[in-house]
Amino acid sequence: MKPKIIVSLLVFCAFAQVAALVNRSRTAGPTAPGVVPYLLGDTVVRLDGFKVDGSAETLALSTPTGAATVVYAFSSECAHCETVAPDWASHFGQQTREGIRRVAITRDRPDLAASYAERFGWNVPILSMPDMTATDRRSFLLSRTPWLYVFDHDGTLQFQGHGSALDQMGEIAASLAHPTTDAQEAPASETGGS
Repeated sequence: MKPKIIVSLLVFCAFAQVAALVNRSRTAGPTAPGVVPYLLGDTVVRLDGFKVDGSAETLALSTPTGAATVVYAFSSECAHCETVAPDWASHFGQQTREGIRRVAITRDRPDLAASYAERFGWNVPILSMPDMTATDRRSFLLSRTPWLYVFDHDGTLQFQGHGSALDQMGEIAASLAHPTTDAQEAPASETGGS
């Protein structure tokens, strides 16, 4: 009788593991029906939102200067973001390679985004997009947090991965970097750290 119970438990655990793996590997976050996720090779022309001071901001991902753009998606309510936030702070403290722009994006209101960034000592421009609707395809960029995106100078998505994949993201961004005179401008807003 005991071997049947053990086998049953093993089968149940195997099904639970498969269900967890399937759920974990889903690519789409909370988007409206018909909203297509961004895949490698897709282009995002611009992101619209607010600086941490509340003023409107448009970030063009297609840049005439040839800069690649690294986008860090976070949410102040995301437990996993709390885990990577200190690593991101260390990463933001490093010198940015010429030809790479960095910006953190969030659905949080500008004041909450600024408070979160300050809490972790982030020194990076922040674009708050609290009014992004689920029917806007760009909302997909905020559906998974913490998440990293790398766009080339044309705004074409070249990499996306979990927020802990800083080394892999860095290698790809470095391969796309083109020397520019304004590599640090992304957007010309206040940083979250002060």
